[in-house]
Amino acid sequence: MKSNLKVLLFDRVMPIAYIEMIAGAAMAVLPTLYMILNISLFTTSKGALSDLGIVMIIVATVLFFVGLAFFAGGSYMSSLCKHGFLAARNGKVYTFSLNSKRTAENKIPGIGTVGKAINSAIYVSNKAKYNEQMDALKESSELYETVNKALDEHYSFLYSIRDINAKGYTSFEKKALLREYARLDRL
Repeated sequence: MKSNLKVLLFDRVMPIAYIEMIAGAAMAVLPTLYMILNISLFTTSKGALSDLGIVMIIVATVLFFVGLAFFAGGSYMSSLCKHGFLAARNGKVYTFSLNSKRTAENKIPGIGTVGKAINSAIYVSNKAKYNEQMDALKESSELYETVNKALDEHYSFLYSIRDINAKGYTSFEKKALLREYARLDRL
């Protein structure tokens, strides 16, 4: 089965990742910034919110959360290109990225600012540690055996394995990943 497997390592961050991150940041920040800078347009003479102000707050709030989702998608794609890779076997193309369950390990339950800060520090530390392991494995002679085993078992401790055509990627991301696969396959 080894001869049937192709592992393709990214040689750049795909433009779609940067586009999603910039668009997401703009969607999250610009409507609120516009409202703050032009507050007189959205208030009455007595200082209360006008009808337009209420609509703008709703729009800005929705765009804030949509923007954060776009930013997170771009961040994921960027991380995939830096630490993950593509694998093709039996006519299917898969992405191998960091298994998100690994980064959530050792969480300290607790509410409040201190608990959240500790959990955030653990998350960042775990992500860095597992990204190092992924990068080391990409350069090792065990990569093909590890990928074949993960595809046979549909599970990997280290990697999250996703079929490009399965749910989870937007149509733009699918197209970008398939184009990137075709480009890398030609190299």
